[in-house]
Amino acid sequence: MKIKFYTNAGLEIITDKARILCDPWFVPGAFDGSWWQWPPLVTKPEDLTEYTHIYISHIHSDHCDPKTLIRLKNKDAPVIILKGQEEFLKKRLASCGFLNIIELGDRETKEIASGVYITMYSAFTPSAFIEDAEVPNVIDSSIVVSDGKSVVFNANDNIPTRSACEKILKAHKEITIALLPYSGVGPFPSSYENLTLEEKKIASEEKKKKYLDRFIKNVQVLKPKMTIPCAGQMILGGKMFYKNEILGIPKVQDAKSLLESEKYPLTLLGEGDVFDADTFKVTKTITHKEPTETQVNTIKKSSYWWEDTFKIPKEEQIELLPLLNSAYARMKSYQNKHGFKKDWLMAITVLESADFTYTFSMKGDEAVKKIKTLDLFSSDKKFLQVKIPYNYLLSILSRHCHWNNAYHGCQVEWYRRPDEYLPEIQMLLSYFHL
Repeated sequence: MKIKFYTNAGLEIITDKARILCDPWFVPGAFDGSWWQWPPLVTKPEDLTEYTHIYISHIHSDHCDPKTLIRLKNKDAPVIILKGQEEFLKKRLASCGFLNIIELGDRETKEIASGVYITMYSAFTPSAFIEDAEVPNVIDSSIVVSDGKSVVFNANDNIPTRSACEKILKAHKEITIALLPYSGVGPFPSSYENLTLEEKKIASEEKKKKYLDRFIKNVQVLKPKMTIPCAGQMILGGKMFYKNEILGIPKVQDAKSLLESEKYPLTLLGEGDVFDADTFKVTKTITHKEPTETQVNTIKKSSYWWEDTFKIPKEEQIELLPLLNSAYARMKSYQNKHGFKKDWLMAITVLESADFTYTFSMKGDEAVKKIKTLDLFSSDKKFLQVKIPYNYLLSILSRHCHWNNAYHGCQVEWYRRPDEYLPEIQMLLSYFHL
């Protein structure tokens, strides 16, 4: 068995009988335009021609990228996904030309080629570090691939708990290669205006430590013959470029140093590197070069596609309250399904008319209101505020963009009082659209 790495979570698991392309993301601009591959890629989607299967771990666009999927040549290859309650991933794949879908449930195993078995795992927790969150994670997945000689655990963004690692090790006896995440990207602390710059820097370092602690603890339980840190290489482009220094993302070298200090075997792979599970040797197929100043400037100066597509003159902008109430009604149906009620306000402030803010209760007991923004801050209510451009909000409500992209892409600014993370609100916002 071999692992050919490309970027982030994009790689191929290669056996004698099957070649599984995992989470291909080869075109810049994930999360509504803000994410770029780092370092920049040489490989193009059209270069990938030998895969026999595709595995898509979840719908986030650095794992399920429509711009990449459309350009892949072999549309007949079976695509392996988690069987879930929602069909948004299946629909996204169909829109990109992939109709041969293999859906596997949690812990379900299937032989996809002679002697090649794949076992699916659904989300290990509702939230990576808040395991008792009240609204479930319905998107993330991981896989284990076995060819009778080697066993590969590809976790992706689905950060396992200690108990999950114990169960995986028990089920598969031994892990040859563990492809494990060592970081996670989100708007905290870079996009939270309730924090000072100094507080953001401190929180950024604490966040790095938290991810690295989980990373090494999972290695300690799994005891793989080889660990390959994955799912952590990216950079914010465009107007959000300045946030890269305070994203709280460990560098892959940090994960390497940690493993070395604990004397665990590891290897770092760059674009085009191939790791052989039999010989434990790495073959390089691409000459790696340092990113040029021109490439960095291109990323810095990039724009987001929705900015012009949904650009509407001020005099043509409509009152959003009716649309927001319709989106709120849709979100409440999911909220009621999971029984999540909190005495918090969600507040949406449109940048072009920042004197006013739209609010609704996370208790789900009233309609959306339009109030003065000053009244929000002078009240004693707990609230989460998002500050968003009019055109971006409109693109989200109409489903051309998505709240989850705005969140993970660090595209908007947040303010919370008190400074408390409620993953349930962010999960429910995914359903706040028409």
